[in-house]
Amino acid sequence: MKHQTQPTTDSCVVTCCAMLAGKPAKMTYEHFHEKLWARKVDTEWILGALDIQFRRTFYEGGTVFRGRVYLAVVPSLNTRNEFHQVIIDCRGEDIVVLDPAQGVPGKFYYAWQPEKGEDEWAVPLVSWLNEFEVVPNEQCLLD
Repeated sequence: MKHQTQPTTDSCVVTCCAMLAGKPAKMTYEHFHEKLWARKVDTEWILGALDIQFRRTFYEGGTVFRGRVYLAVVPSLNTRNEFHQVIIDCRGEDIVVLDPAQGVPGKFYYAWQPEKGEDEWAVPLVSWLNEFEVVPNEQCLLD
C-alpha cells in the first residue's frame, strides 16, 4: 500500500480510502469528498463503493493485531477539537501508520515509532480508535 498526501486540509477520510483502494487521492476526492461533508454518504458507504472489504470495529477500542489493517480515528494534530483519519498497517514486520497529513507543508503527522531526529513533524501514535478493520484491494497488496 502506498502513502498518499491529502489534497486539502479536510480530505483525510477520502485519502485513506484512496490508499486502501489503490486509487489516486484526487479521484476519491472528486467522487466522494463533497458528498461526505454534506453528510450524504459516510465512510462505510465509500468503502463499499470502492469494493473494500471491511468490518466495523469502533467499539473494540485501540488494540491492533498482527496481520491486519485498520482505518482509525485519531485526535487531529493540526486542527483544534477535530478528529483525523489514518491507516494502521500491521501486516509487515513493523507496524506502519499511513497518515495522509504527512507531506503537507508545515503539518504534523502520526508515525508508529518515529526515530528521534528523523522528521521534526512526526509524532508517535499513542491513542486511537479503530473504526474499521479492512482488507485492502489486491492491487494494493502488490505494491
